[in-house]
Amino acid sequence: MASKVNKRFLSRDPDEYGSVAWDVTKEFRYNGKQKRVPFFDANLRLSDCYRTITLDFCFGNSKRRKARIKKLATLIAELEKMKKAMEEADLG
Repeated sequence: MASKVNKRFLSRDPDEYGSVAWDVTKEFRYNGKQKRVPFFDANLRLSDCYRTITLDFCFGNSKRRKARIKKLATLIAELEKMKKAMEEADLG
């Protein structure tokens, strides 16, 4: 089993505990023909002070991997839009 993992706190403020963590782990499973095939367990965890969510991006073939990468790209694009909206927010 091979894994890539990362975890990062979202702020250096000692009163904030938010974090982002992800992992991509290669496993082997048996398909219906008793053939051992690779499967990737891929997860993203976002935590703030009180809540945690986990998003699954698991895949076992190139079609599913492409779909999961698209899912991740959509999430990144929407986060960038949110960031821009916050930067442009009128605080006056």
